[in-house]
Amino acid sequence: MDNSQLAALMLEWEATQRKADALAETIKGAVLAIGKTQVVGNVRATYSAGRRTFDYRAAVDAADAAGLLEPGSLSPWESENVDWFEVVQGAIQDGILDGRYLAPFTETVIDYAAAAKGLNLDIPASQTEPSVTLKLA
Repeated sequence: MDNSQLAALMLEWEATQRKADALAETIKGAVLAIGKTQVVGNVRATYSAGRRTFDYRAAVDAADAAGLLEPGSLSPWESENVDWFEVVQGAIQDGILDGRYLAPFTETVIDYAAAAKGLNLDIPASQTEPSVTLKLA
């Protein structure tokens, strides 16, 4: 194959690829409109409605800001998160291992999902845009 033939094939490939890409976008648009995965022959156009995400912390924070939470309302969903390595290092450094050394290394952790559900709060949700993927089987 000489350079002219190679150049012609490459230009043909470019045109064919652009046409295939345009056809794929048309198919994706049609499947988005249908809202359901389509399979024809060896071609599968998979529809995805988009992923929903929930902001549980925003629900709890909004309820707290609105004065809807009593002191201690979140305690059923709180837990202590201890960095045991730091506890041991501190105890070794001071030469004593005692419960009073836990406080500087302890943080309160809230399970916001469980708290928002347990308190029956309105949970803000968001969803990504629907999409379609196209492939040969």
